[in-house]
Amino acid sequence: MSDPLAPTDEAAVAAAVVAAAQAKEPLAIGGNGTKLGMLRPVQAARSLSVRNLTGITLYSLRHSSIVRALLANVPARVVAALHDTSLQMLEATYSAFISEFGDSIARKSLLEIAPPKAGKVVPLGRRS
Repeated sequence: MSDPLAPTDEAAVAAAVVAAAQAKEPLAIGGNGTKLGMLRPVQAARSLSVRNLTGITLYSLRHSSIVRALLANVPARVVAALHDTSLQMLEATYSAFISEFGDSIARKSLLEIAPPKAGKVVPLGRRS
């Protein structure tokens, strides 16, 4: 991994995250490194340190990370495990944020019933 990015304002953080997403490269986001020993190792092309910023903590990014994962249809149990929380907390806290997208998520799982193509359907005889 190369030297970590160390932005000095929120716009630079946003630009770094957008650039990594567009390049489809994993980006490890870290703070002051006080919790590194508690975390799983991450393989990322770049790392971004928010230690130069005040008011932004990794916890600040947790909400958007959870909502995005849920909207991407990542199973709730997996989201809970990745964010070190419980399924009950996810349901209680985030159901309001994803309920407005419920129709589009559920619609993807439904069968698409298209009218039959002409000439492809053979009528069955009637029983008398």
